[in-house]
Amino acid sequence: MTIYRISINFIQSTTFSSCCIQFCPIILMSVSKKQYSRNTLKPGEKVNNYIVVKLIGQGGYGDIYMVTDENDQQSKSTSSKKSGEKHKNSHKHKNKSKDAEPRNENNENVKTYAMKVELASCQITSLGIEQKILESLQNSIYFPKIYGHGFQTHFRYLVMDLYGQSLSNTRRKMLERHFSVSTTLRLGIFMMKCIEEFHKRGFVHCDIKPGNFLLHNNSPCPIVLIDYGLSKNFIDQNSGQPIKEKKNCGFVGTSKYASLQIHQGLDPCRRDDIISLCYSLAEMSEGKLPWRFTEDTDIHVVMKSKKTTPAQTVFSLFPSQIASIYNYAMNLKYDDVPNYNGIYKLFSDALEELNISEKDPFDWEKLSDQNSEENDQMSFKNYPKAEDTELFPPDFDRNMDLPDEFEEEEEGGCCLIC
Repeated sequence: MTIYRISINFIQSTTFSSCCIQFCPIILMSVSKKQYSRNTLKPGEKVNNYIVVKLIGQGGYGDIYMVTDENDQQSKSTSSKKSGEKHKNSHKHKNKSKDAEPRNENNENVKTYAMKVELASCQITSLGIEQKILESLQNSIYFPKIYGHGFQTHFRYLVMDLYGQSLSNTRRKMLERHFSVSTTLRLGIFMMKCIEEFHKRGFVHCDIKPGNFLLHNNSPCPIVLIDYGLSKNFIDQNSGQPIKEKKNCGFVGTSKYASLQIHQGLDPCRRDDIISLCYSLAEMSEGKLPWRFTEDTDIHVVMKSKKTTPAQTVFSLFPSQIASIYNYAMNLKYDDVPNYNGIYKLFSDALEELNISEKDPFDWEKLSDQNSEENDQMSFKNYPKAEDTELFPPDFDRNMDLPDEFEEEEEGGCCLIC
């Protein structure tokens, strides 16, 4: 019998309004293909009107595929046929053998989607939670658009937009495996905008990390926030009132990025998403966090390291404003509404202190496709460009005074808690 190591990332078994009460471990995605015996969909297989192109990701209880919509292909084929008949006479002079060669133009122009598949045998489903949350997040540039969902004999599926690499994978492609402070700070603002919008829709993400932000171009915001399997709502859908804080909720999320409050079993809230954002920024700029985490690491060891590591060590590469954001978030209570404009003001001051322009090229704009992996869905030349983005919300005043709640009574401190 083969025994697999498991990570301590968990799928939450819960309704939207309940706290995490049961957990289902996710087997690490790094298991070898030889070990990973679950049947997968083959290229060309159909799931309703969706045609599988290839497998692009695997988890413990499901897979992610690149797919096309058969209806899109039929529409494209009909359009191409009419266009061909219209210009038939004008192309008679062309070499027949060249006309007879197969072309990939039509296929290349057909839109591709991401289809998440979850085994029906998994009684604790995160895909159902993700679907319901995603349906309430539509008509926003910060989240994927949903195109379809359904249930087959052995699995359930969810079809959404297909994006590029995650911030985590993109960071590892950089020559020194980390982003510059300039790119990190600006990405932090975009990440904060995604988080703010998620909160305004009544949800707490519970798993904010670089791996859950995907790059995409042709948008004022170059990233989208994904993966809502652990998310919960903090607003009662019927009354519209905040849901009361629960006790002894247990751990939920990814240990490396989770707040100390989550380690202590407190009910996840907006505060914790912001704290996880700060940890994410530290890793993105440094390439690692002080509490290096592997599948063998006990979460209590990680928690102890977070308690004892000086704040200046974690946020050493940034101006003081990032530590101020962290300290502000640490002082928020469960039902406190974060002052998002105050957070943007601190980001803005950090950019100004380092003389960083909003339109400075992102790190990946300086690299060639030789640095891109073979299976990357987006070459560097198609990565988002800073000049196409809008960094701050339209109503944000960069000259505003910093709210009093961000003023720290005492500077410094021996550790993150202080």
